[in-house]
Amino acid sequence: MPDPTTAARSLQALRDEGVGVVEVGNWRTHNANGQFEQLAL
Repeated sequence: MPDPTTAARSLQALRDEGVGVVEVGNWRTHNANGQFEQLAL
């Protein structure tokens, strides 16, 4: 399995395709790890 794509690479790939991107808050460093563990039964 390949390594996950970084936020910077994801953002650049979108912009390279001409997609308009609005950055909100600390999305590059914020993650949801652990927040949804209860859903995985």
